[in-house]
Amino acid sequence: MPKADSFTALGRGNGFSQCLNTIDLRENRVILNPPTLEQTMSAYWNIDSVSFGGAEFDPTNEPKDLICTPTANQGTDINSIQDSSTRIEQYVVSIGNPFRINDVEEDEIYYAHNLNFQYNNYSFNSISRGDASNADIFTDVIYTSTLYHDDAIAYACSPSYYHGSIAYYGADEIKLEVSEVTIEGIPFIRTFRQSFSGTSANAASGCPIAEFNPGTDLVPSITLHTY
Repeated sequence: MPKADSFTALGRGNGFSQCLNTIDLRENRVILNPPTLEQTMSAYWNIDSVSFGGAEFDPTNEPKDLICTPTANQGTDINSIQDSSTRIEQYVVSIGNPFRINDVEEDEIYYAHNLNFQYNNYSFNSISRGDASNADIFTDVIYTSTLYHDDAIAYACSPSYYHGSIAYYGADEIKLEVSEVTIEGIPFIRTFRQSFSGTSANAASGCPIAEFNPGTDLVPSITLHTY
């Protein structure tokens, strides 16, 4: 692998070539495994390429190019395995601009490197096994920085609508598994999210049975510049 040219950047006094956007921590968002300033800087200046499940983004910039063009390394790639009106399965990689998160209640500032990897496995208008129900079934495996949305809900079923005196039932469930991982010295949150939203198609079936699409065991890959 060819080495990148060494350089010195005075930056904006924050370790970057631009001022970073800051967002406030919102309800049901959780801080986990945040990178240090040094790790965030490494993810910004030294990122060479990213790949996941056949999706790959390899920007052509040298690290020194970010001094004048802060977005020179940013972009996205998608490897679409299936894309139709009833099913989507894909891998996505993206490099975005780092930002800061303001936790107002704790009076703390956290960094997010904004390297993102996703696996999506979606089924629309599926027929849930054995109970003749229509269902939308979503599975995401997401690697992201610093922040995740805690939106897990237990299985719940209730009458969705009535046809005459007959009740048709709808059910929802969201399962969430969250863990800390490190790739090439850069900390991530791995979120495995599975959701089910279904409606029974006939009165005899009652509440639809929740079922979920599988995730992926593949792990993203990061290459960093050397000097």
